[in-house]
Amino acid sequence: MHEVTPIDELAEALKGAQADPTQREAFLTRLAEGPVRALLYRPPGEGAAAPWHNLVRWQHAASGEMRVPLFTHPAQFPHAMPPPAVMVRVAMRELLSIAPPAIFTVNPMTGQGWTIIADDHAFMREVLWCRGMACEQPRPDAPWAFRAPSDDEAPLAAALASWCAQNGIAQAYLYRLDRNDGSGEQIVLGLVHPADPELRAVALERARRAGWPLVLVRFLPVEPSHAAGVTSMSLVPFYERVHGEGKR
Repeated sequence: MHEVTPIDELAEALKGAQADPTQREAFLTRLAEGPVRALLYRPPGEGAAAPWHNLVRWQHAASGEMRVPLFTHPAQFPHAMPPPAVMVRVAMRELLSIAPPAIFTVNPMTGQGWTIIADDHAFMREVLWCRGMACEQPRPDAPWAFRAPSDDEAPLAAALASWCAQNGIAQAYLYRLDRNDGSGEQIVLGLVHPADPELRAVALERARRAGWPLVLVRFLPVEPSHAAGVTSMSLVPFYERVHGEGKR
């Protein structure tokens, strides 16, 4: 019985974009939303071993730049990795959070790889932002500090609780976040709900009307760093949907 070769749809989209520039945005949208394969120096873990901090980089012969090779399918890199190096499946969104932005080349071993330039970075980040997902991760040189809300945020929680009930939110948390990047401490509304840019916009407007114009809204199911921060604080949600309660 012959082995069936899986269709590498992302690689096909890449080829289409190379052949027809009008297909660029469609390819980059698929790339931003999906996983890719990356090479790591050691198995993924916490802190410095996280995939976005542990990427293998190759020096580009012509430019001398250090580039991160990415692959649309394991078959695009048909070589054994010397241990402890590994190939892993990672969300492109996590890689777009790297600061400063890395230079990525998709399928570099085909002879027709796609180097992700600054305009591509910006486009993919905008695609994700419009879907309610941020491109941000804590870094070893800028670890995130999560803190429970103070009593000052109680009126905000009260103003948002009824909105959560009306919009089918499973759980809602308020907490403070300092990214240690100079931006200072911010109030975050963490929602246990699928990412929804329209819902985010309405939540921001409700918070603004309550007197908090600078609240961040994050959807915890697609924000693992925020979800881990909430768990680390053993934070109690200020709103939790009662069983059987639905969106009105």
